[in-house]
Amino acid sequence: METIRIRLQGMSCASCANRVEKAIKEVSGVIECNVNFALSQATVSYNSQKTNLTHIQESVREAGYYAFAESEQEEDTEKKAREAEEKELIR
Repeated sequence: METIRIRLQGMSCASCANRVEKAIKEVSGVIECNVNFALSQATVSYNSQKTNLTHIQESVREAGYYAFAESEQEEDTEKKAREAEEKELIR
């Protein structure tokens, strides 16, 4: 069993969080899922022999939201910050 933390985007209310949690729980192999609306994150425990992060992310996207592994979002944020710095240097 593995447990991961996923950053979520696109939720605007508690009903959205419930929808995301339900979508994740429907993925075969997911053992437990808790979505925290205030933190925009989900903690998911799953059987890695039955599912993986990609399947979980797809279920969130199909529900109409966005899901990023903690490290993915950090890397994306760092990349955007570097690009902004480079644009400033060019000016």
